[in-house]
Amino acid sequence: MHLYPLVIGLVLFPQVHSLECFMCADGSTCTQMQCAADKNQCGAIRITKYNGNARIMDVTTKSCLATHECIQGSINYGVSREVLTSDCCNSSLCNNKTPEPPKTKPNGKKCFRCDGNGNCSGILNCDGDEDMCIKVSETSVGKTQIKKGCATKSMCLPSKGKIPVISCCEGDLCNDAKGVSGSLLVLAIMLILIHFLSA
Repeated sequence: MHLYPLVIGLVLFPQVHSLECFMCADGSTCTQMQCAADKNQCGAIRITKYNGNARIMDVTTKSCLATHECIQGSINYGVSREVLTSDCCNSSLCNNKTPEPPKTKPNGKKCFRCDGNGNCSGILNCDGDEDMCIKVSETSVGKTQIKKGCATKSMCLPSKGKIPVISCCEGDLCNDAKGVSGSLLVLAIMLILIHFLSA
């Protein structure tokens, strides 16, 4: 008689706290995985990079995610654009689809962009939810490279002394016409992939 609550607890408790998600990296076969307690969602994250209108990179990963890891956004340098699309859900094995990058159109915001030759006085029309101007500076082998453009607020993580140095601002053309390189989205991609592969 006293074993009845114990048996019910042992049978039901794992079902209450066990979220299962598909886990795979781009091109690999997905497997099912039990999520850790701090991972409360299943997610599919797609990273797409464009050079002009040509899609040059398209990577999807699926895994268990914490709520703060389910972000989306983009960085637009004019000549290239990087898009992070996430689709997160709260039921077991719900991350079986690949999220589609959003269709975008100019939103009226304007930021400075660089042409690749050190001239950063070009003006870029921002697209979709790109609500910030970005400036990225990276020094390699004694040479500083600059990139400027538009970004969504979710992509504007403070760099806090790290390389590349990333700064974002909110007003039109607030990323001044002076000459920044490196890519926050590529940095985010690397951090996400390291996180997934170490899980």
